[in-house]
Amino acid sequence: MVHFKQSVVDGPSSRGFESRDSIKIVSVSAGGHHSVFLSDQGHVYTCGSGNNGQLGLKSTSNKFEPVLVYNLTNK
Repeated sequence: MVHFKQSVVDGPSSRGFESRDSIKIVSVSAGGHHSVFLSDQGHVYTCGSGNNGQLGLKSTSNKFEPVLVYNLTNK
């Protein structure tokens, strides 16, 4: 599992993410209850509400930290 630490980048409304595993996030998309992160290596990570399987993890459990979506790896 990849762990992200939130940090302020350019002010109170801009946020960046730093990974302990040195994963560079290049794009973020967020909805009301879940978020998707794209790494510079093309890997997709999701977190948030998974009630209806919307995290792409073949699970309906919630994830409170970003998790790699293996189904999208090497596609």
